[in-house]
Amino acid sequence: MNRLKWAAPLAFLALATSACASSKDAGDTAAPSTDAASAGASAAAGGDLAEFQDLVQKYTAPVAWNGPTEAAKAPTGKKVGILSCSFALEGCRLPTEAIQAAVKKLGWTQKTVVVDEPSKYNGGMKSLLVDKPDAILATGINASLVGDAIKAAKAQGTLLISLIENNPVDPTNGYDADVTPDAKAVGEALGARMVVDAGGDLKLLNMNNQEFGYAKAITASMLATVAKCTKCKVVKDIKFTAAEIGTSVSKSVVTALQSNPEINTVYLPFDPIVTVVAPNMINARLTQRMYSQLGTSDALNYIREGKLLVADAATPEAWLGWAGVDQAIRLLNKQPLAAENLPIKLLDKVTLPAKGEAFTGAGDGADYQSKYLALWGIG
Repeated sequence: MNRLKWAAPLAFLALATSACASSKDAGDTAAPSTDAASAGASAAAGGDLAEFQDLVQKYTAPVAWNGPTEAAKAPTGKKVGILSCSFALEGCRLPTEAIQAAVKKLGWTQKTVVVDEPSKYNGGMKSLLVDKPDAILATGINASLVGDAIKAAKAQGTLLISLIENNPVDPTNGYDADVTPDAKAVGEALGARMVVDAGGDLKLLNMNNQEFGYAKAITASMLATVAKCTKCKVVKDIKFTAAEIGTSVSKSVVTALQSNPEINTVYLPFDPIVTVVAPNMINARLTQRMYSQLGTSDALNYIREGKLLVADAATPEAWLGWAGVDQAIRLLNKQPLAAENLPIKLLDKVTLPAKGEAFTGAGDGADYQSKYLALWGIG
């Protein structure tokens, strides 16, 4: 048994489960085909797949810099607070460590507070405010959980930058900036890949969580993309809550698949569920293709080992941290915020990062750190 490395947009899902079976504990069930091109070509029943194939090609291409072009000279002598959800979660740790590294390059004073329990986020932010920082960068911290601290930050003039939580930007009563990947693009990438892999005959089990804004937006975009396929349909839509992840979600998936043999694909809205559901599917000898998003190393191991998960959509999480610092600099300079245009990539057996690693974009040669340092005037 191992502890889940939950991703930052869903950080407080860690309360729902504390452990699950790792991919190495799963059986030797044969993997479904991962050859998207041959799958698409073999099934004329789905009609013209060109639009979907083009999207798959777009999102499997190496990631490249498409970030800000307007310089943002980094001011000197600044003090920042860094607030993070639990470092037991890969999606919290990686962006936060990237923030720390970028801030060190700037020569600013920094203090980091890592909070394991969402109920303590508000207190964590307040503890950073004691030092009167110029800005606080918060990874995986939903605005609804830090209302009192936000009011205190506004009262003393501390800027607030949110990462990976899809928080609304509200300079008066909330965060001054939010850096979150493009949910529409993530959903589009996953929807297209599922359609192509099914040869235009997608029969989908959609595991539907509506509690978290980022995941909700991705699911909506995925379903809109699938809806463009004339022969594709959602056979079963199962709504679930965070509290059910460690209890009933796996059973719901297995039961739905056994009761609806026409289903050929399972969509899970975030990676942590993969490590809960996949072992139970394997034990039940189910082989339907599975798709998810976030790009955490635990989930990617299922792709690597050929166990159910075929593709996973991800944004480099360390890149997110540097983008958050860029937003902080622009706010401190009173410059307009810039579009960070964070890259999205479909990861499969061909495009996976090294074993045991999350997706960083480094293997694609995307030197985003040098780009940001140049924008900030750091030699």
